[in-house]
Amino acid sequence: MLSRVRNAALKVYEALGHGHTELVYTRAVASELCRDNLGPDSIYEFGKRLPVRYNDNKVGYVIPDLIMDGKMPVDFKVKEHITAYDVSQVSKYMKLLKYDLGLLINFTQLSRRRISNNYSTVDPSIQIYCIETSSSKYGTIHSVEELYK
Repeated sequence: MLSRVRNAALKVYEALGHGHTELVYTRAVASELCRDNLGPDSIYEFGKRLPVRYNDNKVGYVIPDLIMDGKMPVDFKVKEHITAYDVSQVSKYMKLLKYDLGLLINFTQLSRRRISNNYSTVDPSIQIYCIETSSSKYGTIHSVEELYK
């Protein structure tokens, strides 16, 4: 499941490049996953609302960008850097879906200094992070592993 989403994101990035909104990338990856013919046992959901409950009352909802196989959230960002808040957002989706794995994909652009003529150029990049939770006697632990940069 991870590799299918990762490959779809890389294909989309190669085709579209940088500079689009999160929604454009989300729809393009969803389209690529459909084109990939994932089979009947692999489905994705786009724009599904997950209810947030407090004291057994529904107090709101959150919407992950994609949910793979009804359990793994995939969140897309278009930012210069991923923050702890971004990771906690995916972790929140994972908790609501009762699944211990999620993906955070950042379609970013980084500036680098070109030495030959001393001016900044845009170096497009894609960052893919795998977020995993596990429980310990000290509480929930979130591990973040960069799969592609």
